[in-house]
Amino acid sequence: MTNRLRYYSFYCWVVWQFEQIHHTTKEDKWVEFIRRCEAAIALACQIGDAANALGMAGSEWWRYEAADTSKKTFDLIKPTNRPGEDGQYLKSKYGNFGQFYTASMLEMGLIDSASARVYGVTSTAGKALAVAVQEEHPEACALLLKAVKSGRISRSDCETISEALHPSYLDPSSQEARLLKEFLQGGRADDPTAEARRISLRNVLAVVSDSKGEFDLRRDLYVQVW
Repeated sequence: MTNRLRYYSFYCWVVWQFEQIHHTTKEDKWVEFIRRCEAAIALACQIGDAANALGMAGSEWWRYEAADTSKKTFDLIKPTNRPGEDGQYLKSKYGNFGQFYTASMLEMGLIDSASARVYGVTSTAGKALAVAVQEEHPEACALLLKAVKSGRISRSDCETISEALHPSYLDPSSQEARLLKEFLQGGRADDPTAEARRISLRNVLAVVSDSKGEFDLRRDLYVQVW
């Protein structure tokens, strides 16, 4: 279970952009790209709205640096260029995407394997989400790609990216939201996980319906009290 549903559309966009820009299945190129993308979006959301960016991969790494309002430019290379080592935004070599999202996105038909560790979006569901992000937020997407290419990002660009792509700022009337809602409700006929997703959604709604006052949804779903 993730409280960052928008990661699914963001990662479809990242994978699609890598396909278009690099035209390669070289693992080192992908590792650099995904790690810089993740570090950049985490920093942007820390700067734009830190209170609602909890749980994003890299948010703890950037917390203090982002809070220093005198700092106007940030390096994306040093926090990402030693995958698998300590002292990085995230130790996992393939990023948050590789550690937590790849398997589920493959199973759901959002991405396909291009090689052992490099992926492409599926021609229907995955590309639809990627295109929705791009078409609805072209300025933020361009700024993010510029930062990934240069390895540097400005505070003002972070604010623009956060306003558009922050996981808590999804416009419920957008095409991106419509596609994510369809996925969440198990509405895609070509999604082999659709039935399981519908069951999960019913369980979540049952927990919400039965709960009184404040409650922790993740705890109530996963922790059994004997």
